[in-house]
Amino acid sequence: MSNRELAIVSWLIILGMLFLVTRSSRKLLLGSLHTLADLLFQPAFRLILCYQIIILSVLSWIIIQNCLSWWILKDYLLVFLTSIVTFLGTSRLTNFWNALSSSFGFGEFFKFILGNYTFSYWIEMLLVFFFTVFVFVTVAIQYSGKHEYRELNKVSNNLTMLIGFLLIILFSWQLIAKWQLELHLVYWINFFIAPVTWTVNLPLIILTIPLFEYDNIDQLCVFKVTSRNLIEQVLVFLVMRIKFNRLRFQKLENNIIETHQGGVLNRRMIIILCDETSADKAKKIEMYYKLMFAGGSVYKKNKKVIPIRVECRKESNRELLIPPYECSQLKEEYKMKNF
Repeated sequence: MSNRELAIVSWLIILGMLFLVTRSSRKLLLGSLHTLADLLFQPAFRLILCYQIIILSVLSWIIIQNCLSWWILKDYLLVFLTSIVTFLGTSRLTNFWNALSSSFGFGEFFKFILGNYTFSYWIEMLLVFFFTVFVFVTVAIQYSGKHEYRELNKVSNNLTMLIGFLLIILFSWQLIAKWQLELHLVYWINFFIAPVTWTVNLPLIILTIPLFEYDNIDQLCVFKVTSRNLIEQVLVFLVMRIKFNRLRFQKLENNIIETHQGGVLNRRMIIILCDETSADKAKKIEMYYKLMFAGGSVYKKNKKVIPIRVECRKESNRELLIPPYECSQLKEEYKMKNF
């Protein structure tokens, strides 16, 4: 660990000890630990954990085979916990590709240089404290919205730019002074940790989109939810998306007049179609929504969901154009009487 990482860990230990001083803080900590323990019994969380164990095992094998540093695992976990986790369960793959490309950019290169060249432990302790306070104050000023803080906001922005400029100069000098180290491949391993982490977790990000969706649906089931049952649903969903991927390019939206979303967990979709829409095309539109091909703008709060029920109705009289789709054995398997 670098001196900066040691300083951060030291401050976290100090804060943790202070956190345990009061009784209310101890109760809050115990409650958090209890919530974390409950996650271990959730099928979706167990599947994510299994995937990470596999990745860490492969990384460990690579480390042993190439006599690399075991601290690579620490760097991998940092990227996963601070960046990848925010993408799990979302359908924003465009943002994923932007994040992957930026992991090769100047910002990531600057972070790499910043992490490689640090000051002494005690100076880093002071810097971590200063920058933490500075960031909190800057954020508080920016989000206060008060007119009298406008000049202070300008000062904080200028100070931020000055600090960044000084750090670039300082660490660029260090980069030039230690150029001999940079000729070795081992030196650049940490730079590639971020893009490698993003790449190996792409299957997980794709998997967790339906994984969390079916996990939410299965919480309403009367039977016990298992990891095996959940993964089977997810695999069937992904196979169906591949099989019917062509639906995304058939301009089915031209037949849709409007959509309504409601019911339990907003998983009842009512799709109003123009009267000229054929039954065959209505079937395709039904599948289009079952597999979450529709854009996020048609959903409430842009949040895509896998529907429990889909109804395709005519524009003129609102009659069903085709029999509605409904989860198999809905009333027998789920805890609700009506949808």
